[in-house]
Amino acid sequence: MTPKIYTTYAIPLNRYRWLLLAVASIGVFLIAALISLKKPILGFALAGPLVFLPWAAFLLCYWFRPEVKRWTFILWCQAITLDILLIIALLWPFMVVFC
Repeated sequence: MTPKIYTTYAIPLNRYRWLLLAVASIGVFLIAALISLKKPILGFALAGPLVFLPWAAFLLCYWFRPEVKRWTFILWCQAITLDILLIIALLWPFMVVFC
């Protein structure tokens, strides 16, 4: 997606950015608990949705804040990085289960 589309998504989510960071942090602890409870495949399979998606939403809010002006090249690099992170987050459970 383009930086302009990400900016339109970031504006309403901007007030929830610290909550998204907290959700990603809780997801890390939940994954560690699942792995330590003799369910490592479940822990690894849920790592993508539980950690990467809130982290990607936090990065969306932080990188594409409307009050910060950045160069166009940097915005495009951040947009591509966010695209890759979202693809990995959505495909992660399938990669763990089928590989």
